[in-house]
Amino acid sequence: IQIDKAIVTNGAMLFADLTLTPQFATGIQALNGDIRGISTTANSYAQVSLQGRVDQYGKATIKGALNPFSPDKNTDMSVKFDNLELTTLTPYSSKFAGYRIDKGKLSLDLNYKVANRQLVATNKIVLNQLTLGERVDSPEAKNLPIRLAIALLKDSNGVIDLDIPITGSLDDPQFRIAPIVWQAIVNVITKVATAPFRFIAGLVGGGEDMDSMAFTVGQANLSAEVLAKLTTIADALNKRPSLRLDLRAVFDEVADAQALKNAKFSRVLTQRMAKGGQEVAMLEGLYVEAKGSESLKQQRALQLKPLANKEAKEKLVLDVDGYRLTLRNQLIDLQDVSAGDLRQLALDRAKAMRTQLIDKLHIDEGRVFVLEPEAGTVNDKQMVVSTVSLNAS
Repeated sequence: IQIDKAIVTNGAMLFADLTLTPQFATGIQALNGDIRGISTTANSYAQVSLQGRVDQYGKATIKGALNPFSPDKNTDMSVKFDNLELTTLTPYSSKFAGYRIDKGKLSLDLNYKVANRQLVATNKIVLNQLTLGERVDSPEAKNLPIRLAIALLKDSNGVIDLDIPITGSLDDPQFRIAPIVWQAIVNVITKVATAPFRFIAGLVGGGEDMDSMAFTVGQANLSAEVLAKLTTIADALNKRPSLRLDLRAVFDEVADAQALKNAKFSRVLTQRMAKGGQEVAMLEGLYVEAKGSESLKQQRALQLKPLANKEAKEKLVLDVDGYRLTLRNQLIDLQDVSAGDLRQLALDRAKAMRTQLIDKLHIDEGRVFVLEPEAGTVNDKQMVVSTVSLNAS
């Protein structure tokens, strides 16, 4: 049998997935076009060219080749859908993502090839202005920051562009296209949501440690490394307008406290030295004020050492360097550093990052948040590492 051309005029197609609750169904109306070269001859292929409408404003285009008498042996079909309402897909988003879809448009560019009942497919999926609605309880939905993933994937125009490949066997009784496509989308979201800075690094450059900001103990100055990371993050925020940044500064209760004590004492000593005099004399004066003259005499006595000269080995002299260091260290330890001082140091670190992002890199102040500081420890480089995190606006 050979049919030169079959013409389709004002036809309709329906697709329904009864495995979902609520069930999903959609169709193509006003289907027009033709199928040419239909034949029962082995290895012959019919050429398909059809256009139709989905809902009121969506468009569908179907093109490709297949043997209609044996489609599972060799089929190569492309289907394009444009301007579809995403709300139609709420049954799938509820089941696999745990959210209803509030609004958005969908375009699909699908190519499906079947050879000897083996499927190889590509799915180019474009989501425009995808907005999630209310959360839905679903046992198949993963507990993930879906909103963050969407904010990461959306470009500056609110568009998400995904390429989802699919392979499988038509002989597998569990093989169903729609759930597999949605699961693939969820897998992409999972990857993005669980490693947001890895995704950012792929988008604008930088390393995977962009969420770690290292500070010198006792200081809130931004290093060149931190400045470079903030610049990269600002670039990502400009490309992803739905993202916001949380700054969580950290302080080390031991290392930072010691550094603050050193800084406080250095300021006190500098003020005394500005009035003139020798360092040891200034240290002695401060020591007497803090601990009394008798304690100073004891410290001086403890720093008396015999001369190295054999002829005068019984004579004791003051070890000036040891004496100066002892006085300095004890005076430093007497400096008062409170929990509030440590918290303020951490806040200064967060504020320094915020100022750089807002004033220098021009990120909107409503997208940068300073969180309550936390206690931590120095890393192997003796640096105090604060963290930044991404969230959806």
